[in-house]
Amino acid sequence: MARSTVKTYREALKAKLNERMKANSRYSMRAFARDVDLSPSYLSQVLNGTRGLTAKKAPEVFKRLAFSTMDIRLFELEMKKEHSRAEKTKSTIQKQIDTTVQSHTAVSISPERFEMMSGWFSMVLLQLFGLKDAPVQSREKFLRFSAQKLQVPVQTIKDTIAVFLELGLVQETGKGYEALHSTVWTNSQVPSEAIRTFHRQMIEQALASIELQTMDERSLRSLQVAILKSDIPKISDEVIRFSNMILRKYGKTEADAETIYGVNFQVFRLISDKNE
Repeated sequence: MARSTVKTYREALKAKLNERMKANSRYSMRAFARDVDLSPSYLSQVLNGTRGLTAKKAPEVFKRLAFSTMDIRLFELEMKKEHSRAEKTKSTIQKQIDTTVQSHTAVSISPERFEMMSGWFSMVLLQLFGLKDAPVQSREKFLRFSAQKLQVPVQTIKDTIAVFLELGLVQETGKGYEALHSTVWTNSQVPSEAIRTFHRQMIEQALASIELQTMDERSLRSLQVAILKSDIPKISDEVIRFSNMILRKYGKTEADAETIYGVNFQVFRLISDKNE
């Protein structure tokens, strides 16, 4: 099952063009423009961001390139935001985009079901299915490959994949596996020991990277800022928006990723609220 692109419509168009040029060295921008029934100059302007696709022309372009229904929904929202002038309208559309991006990349599960996925490595294991060198066509090879990459016992990998199968995150195909979702979302606002444990373990992984990884392998930043308490929900929304941007711009949704990175965000109070 091919996953959605999760890219902006311009990035998705560029990806389709690059894909065809790799398959055929004689394929060109002009040929691509012909295939999507646009003039070369107009297509060039769309790709470089100086113009946008019109609501009238876009459906035909997306249909010709065989984008998924979910992708097209996302692209339509982007175009609607692009053509809107009112900031309030843009903000509303952006929230719809954020929700759609999450539905593209993940299945939502309850905190109770999240407890079935023990340990930080569970979420990383789910991403391992997307690595281009992952031997997903062989169960035994994939089990050994994952155990070596995550430095956990093969039996632990086997038990975790059994949970994935039960939750519908992975399916068995012939002698191998196929991931149906690249990650999982759950309601982090719901108190849950499993979610607290997961975040604690991911922060521990980040702490370990300070000593174990070189500076060109990691990027750590810290910001201390005086704010209004009423702005916390807005900051939370900005974090979601930024994480979705990272996911869409850099995330690999097919089996072509080279490695897996953690991107942690922590927004927390640094001083006591108690008055002497």
